[in-house]
Amino acid sequence: MNIKRIIVSSLILVTVAAAVAILGFNESERENEPDEERFGESVLAGLDVITVETSTEQVRIDFNGRARAQQRIELFSEMPGKLIHPDRPFEAGRWFREGEVLVRVEDTEARLELQSLRSGFRNLVSSLMPDLNLDYPEVAGRFEEFLASIDPQQSIPELPVVEDRQLYAFLSSRDLFNNYYRVRSAENRLEKFEIKAPFDGVLISALADEGYRISPQTHLGTFISDSGYEMVTTLSQKETAFLSPGDKLLLRDQSNSREWTGTVDRINRSIDARSQGVRVYLQVGGSDLIDGLYLEGSIHTDDTMERAVIPRSALLRSGHVYRIKDGIVSMEPVKVMGVKGIQIYVSGLSDGDRIIANPDRPFAGTRVSNQGGS
Repeated sequence: MNIKRIIVSSLILVTVAAAVAILGFNESERENEPDEERFGESVLAGLDVITVETSTEQVRIDFNGRARAQQRIELFSEMPGKLIHPDRPFEAGRWFREGEVLVRVEDTEARLELQSLRSGFRNLVSSLMPDLNLDYPEVAGRFEEFLASIDPQQSIPELPVVEDRQLYAFLSSRDLFNNYYRVRSAENRLEKFEIKAPFDGVLISALADEGYRISPQTHLGTFISDSGYEMVTTLSQKETAFLSPGDKLLLRDQSNSREWTGTVDRINRSIDARSQGVRVYLQVGGSDLIDGLYLEGSIHTDDTMERAVIPRSALLRSGHVYRIKDGIVSMEPVKVMGVKGIQIYVSGLSDGDRIIANPDRPFAGTRVSNQGGS
């Protein structure tokens, strides 16, 4: 009886051990299966795989840039003090005529000091007249007229020309020239309390309000003229070979609702260190142009090339796309030739290539059996 129980127990143990071994073998086999068997059904789930169609077209070089006013000045204060607006408010969007005061700094102290200097200089000239009448009668008349024209409220007139060396030494010994140029210097300093419009234009930014106390070199705003604009774009050195100064190019805004004609003004002879491109400068005119407007254009050449249109989402930051070939996903480099909305024109792909249109994670080296497609 005991022998029978032992035999039965042994058979049960052997059966269990065999079952465990078989399960373990099957699991090991599944782990060793290639990727295409394990993930072929789901690796592309939720992704779009598209078939590339190429076409041979004339090479078109697309470019873009922003319109900037050619006449443009940044307004900085030279004198410290409290900001006082003239008759017209200092506000963005305000138009000013050439010579109109844009902004004024409170100048009472400087103005009184200047008047004091003018009055003192007039007294100095008056004190010299007896000696001039006695020793230099031939020039005394001119100095009498000069004295009569000095007004503490007005700019000081030009000094009479002094050619006689002895007279020049006499006037120098009385500090006439030194005091004269002190007055001129104070007049020049007083003018700096006002900033006037150098041309007809508009204030496009105003960074200080009335009553604001400013210091020298405070940025007050930006003033431009709308009489002409310039657009700067960057092209490769090879692409600039298709352009020459004077060439006319059609420009448009991003919505393609308006067009302007740009004229190539100059092409830089230096490569920009950051972009490794060459800057091209175009002059653009038009009544509806505004500073900062984004413009686009194209240069049509006689060359042809094969290119494909793919979604922007297919392009990786590295300049590659994921291509599926022989069941393997690889990274294929492409060159962007142009952009149109959510699509881009690229070279480097062949007709019939299959690419992942919306990659959401790295796929390079992945083997797939179910490639989907559209």
